[in-house]
Amino acid sequence: WIAVIMPAYRQVKNCGEPIEPLGVKFDIPIGNKIVRGRLLRSVLSGTDVPIFFVEQDDYFDRPELYRHKGEDYRDNCERFAFFCRAALESIRLLHLQVDVIHCHDWQTALVPVLLYEQFQRLGLVIGAQIVDLTFERLAFALHFARDTGAQHFEHERLLDDPVRPGAQGRRSRHPKRPRQAHLRAAMVGPHQSLAD
Repeated sequence: WIAVIMPAYRQVKNCGEPIEPLGVKFDIPIGNKIVRGRLLRSVLSGTDVPIFFVEQDDYFDRPELYRHKGEDYRDNCERFAFFCRAALESIRLLHLQVDVIHCHDWQTALVPVLLYEQFQRLGLVIGAQIVDLTFERLAFALHFARDTGAQHFEHERLLDDPVRPGAQGRRSRHPKRPRQAHLRAAMVGPHQSLAD
């Protein structure tokens, strides 16, 4: 079993494929604010592979994915910090049973850190024991200026959880899951295809 989680870009919503809202909303802490998102669902054309789209129009309803008129969006860091946390929240809220999370490209590089720092440390288990991170073109990974969102990646920020006050610092121990013959996976990325 495999599922894909990706942003609900404008191009996705206008692609002509059927996409339905799931009625699942979530609040993600980004710096000193809370940003609301919601989930949409579709199926990869010609398959039964579910695709879950993270909708947040301020971040993803834009003319291009990462830049406009040759300039990177100044809030790319903030956009994809939100997406990484939203992807993990999606797995948790949808009760997806996954063994492996495959993170594709720089936009998802925060997922492994968040999985440990905000989910496992706080006892928000989502089941994944393995995180696989691949980069398509590492040379295109962005460098962020401090005033454009890099502060979201500071260690102390990763430990804060304003959505669940008092949750910081709680630890839980989770027994190792038995090895299974079939792995369930969630692919998390900014632009996915089965070829990825």
